[in-house]
Amino acid sequence: MGMMFMTDLLLSRLNNQEFDLYSIEDVKKAFENDKIVHLFFNQTFHLEGAGCGLSITPYNAGHMVGGTIWKIVKDNEEDIVYAVDYNHKKERHLNGCVLDTITRPSLLITDAYNALNHQGRMKERDQKFLSTIIETLRGGGNILIACDTAGRVLEIAHMLDNFWRRKDNGVSAYSLALVNNVAAKMIDITMSTIEWMNDSILKEFEASRDNPFKFKHLQLSQQLSDLEYLPQPMTVLASQPDLESGFAKDLFAIWSRDPKNSIIFTQRPGVNTLGYQVLNTPSRVIQVEIWQRIELTGDELEEYKKKEEERKQQELIESQKNLAIHDSDSDSNSMDDSRYSRIAKVQQHQPSKHDLMMMDELERGTAFFKQARKTFPMFPTPVDRKIKFDDYGEIIDPQDYVLIHKMQGTNKLLEVEGDPENGTQNQLENTNDVETEVESKPTKCVSIVATLNIQAKLYQFDFEGRSDGESVKNLVSQVKPRRLILVRGSPESTAYMAEYCRAYVDDKILQPKTGDTVDATTENYIYQVKLKDSLVSSLNFHTVGDDVELAWVEAKTQMPTDEDELVSDQLPCLDVAEPDKVSLHNALFINELKLSDFKQILINNSIQAEFSGGVLYCNDKVTVRRRETGGRGRIHIEGTLCDDYFKVRDLLYQQYVII
Repeated sequence: MGMMFMTDLLLSRLNNQEFDLYSIEDVKKAFENDKIVHLFFNQTFHLEGAGCGLSITPYNAGHMVGGTIWKIVKDNEEDIVYAVDYNHKKERHLNGCVLDTITRPSLLITDAYNALNHQGRMKERDQKFLSTIIETLRGGGNILIACDTAGRVLEIAHMLDNFWRRKDNGVSAYSLALVNNVAAKMIDITMSTIEWMNDSILKEFEASRDNPFKFKHLQLSQQLSDLEYLPQPMTVLASQPDLESGFAKDLFAIWSRDPKNSIIFTQRPGVNTLGYQVLNTPSRVIQVEIWQRIELTGDELEEYKKKEEERKQQELIESQKNLAIHDSDSDSNSMDDSRYSRIAKVQQHQPSKHDLMMMDELERGTAFFKQARKTFPMFPTPVDRKIKFDDYGEIIDPQDYVLIHKMQGTNKLLEVEGDPENGTQNQLENTNDVETEVESKPTKCVSIVATLNIQAKLYQFDFEGRSDGESVKNLVSQVKPRRLILVRGSPESTAYMAEYCRAYVDDKILQPKTGDTVDATTENYIYQVKLKDSLVSSLNFHTVGDDVELAWVEAKTQMPTDEDELVSDQLPCLDVAEPDKVSLHNALFINELKLSDFKQILINNSIQAEFSGGVLYCNDKVTVRRRETGGRGRIHIEGTLCDDYFKVRDLLYQQYVII
């Protein structure tokens, strides 16, 4: 879905203007499978390498297909929850989030985007939305619904297609279309993600084996010209939601001047976008920069052709140079600089469309190919296509059996899948204006500043799929994080949310601005120091567990001086302290001992041990008990000074690492 978003945004820009911020290849590289680890909800993944000690777990966030709340655990102790863009409500195709099941995290990172937003009942919103559509269609007007590419558009499309299937409203007589640059591919992906949706979708699919996103009334289009073949009035879902680019902007420029039409916004447009300007201009007269890609004509076309010929000639020369280098061992194929010059001269007098040159013709000073020839004596070596197999044999590509033709005078692609015996072949033979090859024509981008007097009716319905302010506050009060970071909200909404959360957060509430760096460390009293080799060699380490070693350190601190180089990069050092300055310390007993385990140790050492009232009695002379002191469990041993006492004490000490 992320790849669909980025591809549609790129193609939306390229359709009308020059755009070189990133390319299709960049999108493919960003979403390569070898760089992505696929996880299911509630599946814990342990990082390796630089992320060793961290584990991440995704939880359902609602909002979009695959929307995720991330729980990050550090060293099995400190847990961080990253929760933005979540929705606690169950929708037509998605379940609600599970944020309320997470309690007392060390740090919660959430957004204040909707802190001041109040949503009405979802049922009332849908009724107003559908009644607006019916009213506009029956009035003879078209409806533009500006939505995103592959996220919230699924909720709207599913609702509208089901509404069009009903026979009691009469809307099936009107056209319904979804147009964006990746519409067909996006729906194909959606139909394969049913398992990520809610229980209602799964039950519907399991009961009828009919995919809910195999739409019956919603027409999928990937170019604006396809809408010319649909009867009007029509309802069109088009990207992008803020009208900054895409087919939504193109349709808005056309339909906004007719008072019978309606423009529906499904999300709040960002500040400084065309959608924001449209909704916040009382006069409804706005200046719009319209970009358009037009074909080159006249001198510009001739100049373009000239440059293309020069580029092709240069590529041809380079290819022949590479061929000569690879075949340098063969005298018949070797070429020197004079022959390169003759090639260039021949190309200047007679440009060729072909990639191959005949060496014998060049030697005679003739052109690359004879003009009267219709077939050529040499062809490029074909690349062997790798055939893929599955358990049933070779995998069939349906595109191999589809004939795609372009009709002159239109931009509509026709897919012909008929049987020649049933008349399809005769129809194609009788069509004289069919081109079997689509030629790309040189174009350029031009822009004009137009004044739009908006006459169409404007509506805004909240289909963002995010929890509103009241719900967000309730969820935070249930989670009760120890620390809180609020991001991606206006100053007003962030301040309001922070003030409310102070009663539910133990520690700090951070409100960073865009670009700020904050210290999210839970422990604030940890400092780094360097131990000198002389000190390390004098330490007595004790092994605790499998891979932990502990030692008691008595040392003196040496701070960097101004004479040292790179003082700011140097850490304080610990060195061996003078013996007369080393004070005695109380012994530390390190272990979490269970009395039930200690009882078995005593029995193995021929000491009778019995529990009574939580006290372990040893040979009726010594007692061992656990007492809670200051929230910490301490082991107490009592008894007469006899051999049994000292034997029990020695066994007890052996269960600890004493430092």
